[in-house]
Amino acid sequence: MPANNKPSGYGLPFSLKDPSKVRVTIETGSQPVPFCGCWLWLGSLRNRYGYGGVHVGKQVLLAHRAAYAAFNGEIPAKAVVMHKCDTP
Repeated sequence: MPANNKPSGYGLPFSLKDPSKVRVTIETGSQPVPFCGCWLWLGSLRNRYGYGGVHVGKQVLLAHRAAYAAFNGEIPAKAVVMHKCDTP
């Protein structure tokens, strides 16, 4: 992990050029958990810290940050996107 003990991308402003394509990727790569609002990422990409990733163009983005941006819009600078279910 970087010196500040936070994964890459933490706290950086972030938005997507075409959120609709990322929404489809998130929806097809996730399994909704009934009655709790959680979506478990089943995609095969994982970084060395265990975070799921999605391909967006030539980049691999953290799945939870890409999902937030796709469904909610821009992630402001210094904002932290937390995992609602916090499952590994």
